[in-house]
Amino acid sequence: LRRFRPEISEEWLNDLNKGIPSTSEPVILVDGLNEWPDNPESAGRWLASSSEWIRENRLRLIVSCRPEYWELIRGSVDPELFYVQGPDKRLEDRTSRTGSNRFVQVADFTREEAQEAGALYKLSFPGDEPIFNHPFLFRIQSELPQSDSTAKSGVYELFEAYVDSVLARVRAKSSNPVSKLQLRSKCELVAAHMRQTKQLWIDQQEFFEIFDGLESTADALLDEHLLSAGDRNLRFTIDEIPYYLIAASAPKDIETALLDDGWRRIRDDDPILWQALPLLLCKLERQNKSTLVENVLHNMSTSVHGTYKFETMLEHQVFLRSVHWLPQPSRYYEIIRTFAHNCARGTEGFDVEGHPLLPLCDLPGFTHAQRYALLLEIAQREEYGW
Repeated sequence: LRRFRPEISEEWLNDLNKGIPSTSEPVILVDGLNEWPDNPESAGRWLASSSEWIRENRLRLIVSCRPEYWELIRGSVDPELFYVQGPDKRLEDRTSRTGSNRFVQVADFTREEAQEAGALYKLSFPGDEPIFNHPFLFRIQSELPQSDSTAKSGVYELFEAYVDSVLARVRAKSSNPVSKLQLRSKCELVAAHMRQTKQLWIDQQEFFEIFDGLESTADALLDEHLLSAGDRNLRFTIDEIPYYLIAASAPKDIETALLDDGWRRIRDDDPILWQALPLLLCKLERQNKSTLVENVLHNMSTSVHGTYKFETMLEHQVFLRSVHWLPQPSRYYEIIRTFAHNCARGTEGFDVEGHPLLPLCDLPGFTHAQRYALLLEIAQREEYGW
C-alpha cells in the first residue's frame, strides 16, 4: 500500500498490521478501485504485488469497481486467489467462460426496490414511476441541494443539475472572477482532452495549463471533489461526469456520424464518446430527435448474435444503459426485444433468476404482456420448455 500510495501514514499502516493477527479472518475492502487517480496499469501492478501479502497473511480482499474497469485489471489478480462457492475449487471454475465465479455485478433496482429507495432518500417521482433504476443514480440525486427533493425528469437532467450544483459551489469558493459559462467551458476542455487521449485521466500539468490564471478555481474543483488527484494525474471522481460534459458539448455534426453504422466507428476508435453515447442519446431525445435515437438503437440491437460474455459485455452495456436512461424506453420496445432475442442465445451459463438481461423487464411503460414476451426471449423458451 505504501509503495503505491505514499501519502498513507506510517501510523495507519502500523495499526493495520497490529489488527491482522488479532482477527481470525481479516477482510480488507477496497471500494471504488476505478477511482484510483492513476491509470489502470498502476492499479493492476498494485493488485499483482499484493497477491503474496494476501496469501501469507490469509487475508480476504474485496474489491469493488466499475465492470469496464474490472475488464482492464482482472488479469493482474492471481486466479488462485479468487473466491469460489461450493466444495469444488478447481482452477477451471475460477476461469469459467462466463466469469460468473470471478465477480458479482450489482444489479439494477426492480421497480419496487426503486420506489423503496426513493422513499428512503425522500424523493418524489413524477407520476410515482421511478425513473432511476441503479443505486448509483440515487446517490447522485441525494447530493443535490436538499431543497430539491423532486427527482429529475431524466438521467441527463440529473447529471446536468449535479454539475451545475458543484460548479456553483466552486464559483462561490474561488477567488477568481469566473463566470458560470467560462467555468463550464474549462471543464468541457478537460473532458475533451480525455476523449482525445482515450483515457479518463489528465496529467496535472496539462490540467493547470487549461486553468492558467484561474488557480484558485482549479483548487476549488479539487476541494469540491469534482476531480481527484493522484501522484501525477487527475480524473473526475465520477466517471459519468466527463461522459455528460462530452455529450452536452457535442457538435451538431455528431448526428451525421451516428447515421447508419457510424456508431461502430465510435465504438472502435472513440472509446470515451462511446461510453458517453447513452447520455448523448438522452440529449437527442430531449431535442425531439427520437428517429435518430431509434436508428442508433436498432443498428446496435441487430449487431449482437449470441455473444453475451464478459469480453463483449461493454458493447452490450452501452445499449442497456441507453435504454435504461432514456425517458421513454417503452417507445423502443420492439428494438429492445430484438436485442434480447439476439443476445440471450449467448447466455446459456446464466440462471434465469440472475440473468444479466432480466432488468429489461422492469423498464417503465411496458404492459404486462410485453414484459412476459420479453421474459420469454431472455429465458430462451425453447431451452426451458416454455
